[in-house]
Amino acid sequence: MFLHLLTIETRKLFKNPILWADLGILTIIFAAYFTVRYAIIAEAVRNGLGNTRGLELDLQVGLGLFGNFSVLFYAATAAIISADDYPDRSIQMWLTRGAPRALLLLTRVVIILVIGLFLTIFIIGMILALAMLMRTAFLGGFTAQNLNWVQLLPATLRIFAASIPYLALTVLLGVVSRSPLFAAGGTLVFATVVEKLLEGWSDNYPALIQFIPSHLSQLLLFNNYAIDRTARPMILGGAYLHESQVFITIGFFLLVFSALSLVIFSRQDLGG
Repeated sequence: MFLHLLTIETRKLFKNPILWADLGILTIIFAAYFTVRYAIIAEAVRNGLGNTRGLELDLQVGLGLFGNFSVLFYAATAAIISADDYPDRSIQMWLTRGAPRALLLLTRVVIILVIGLFLTIFIIGMILALAMLMRTAFLGGFTAQNLNWVQLLPATLRIFAASIPYLALTVLLGVVSRSPLFAAGGTLVFATVVEKLLEGWSDNYPALIQFIPSHLSQLLLFNNYAIDRTARPMILGGAYLHESQVFITIGFFLLVFSALSLVIFSRQDLGG
């Protein structure tokens, strides 16, 4: 039954226009950004600037830009998977057909994680493709000699892992509120308001603040400097969590939020 649910839920997702709107909006944002970026760089080159570096810088800059609004897109995607069928009560269809609630929720969590990974891969691929295109159009070519291709996989996993607490939180909010809008909005408020307030306690509780999702993300993404072959090795001080500890903490967030979602979902009166 799990594979059957997984197939049907995946089909539902790919038929949802919000997913394609997310990908389209991301593509437009980055296309516009790199067009402006290389129009400015091309003008600087004509005025004597010769060193524009290569794709390693484009990827780092692009990922930095994505980090400013990534939670919005991850949350929107997770919200439509976890709560889109609450408002029209079509979720009852699964329950009346005998689908176990735990299995249904597990299916949706798996899809959310897979789509989150897909979105991360899409972003990295799109940044590199647009950078190559714009460099060729404005500068006549591109260089990737300093891009450490071996580090792309670890970088992808770090970016994806950084999104997991927000994906899991969106699932929890979707189950609690039964509203995809509230789920996505609640996660966005948490990332932009609540976490900022928590960071204000950093002087009094420096060890505790390390465990909020935004700091876990910063600790992970710090190591993406290795994308550039020419970058000098850097390490964080002993006061910070090691990368393995960050991954364990993120896994803990996933388990706790998923368990809470399951408990609440199992006790909801959905008429099925």
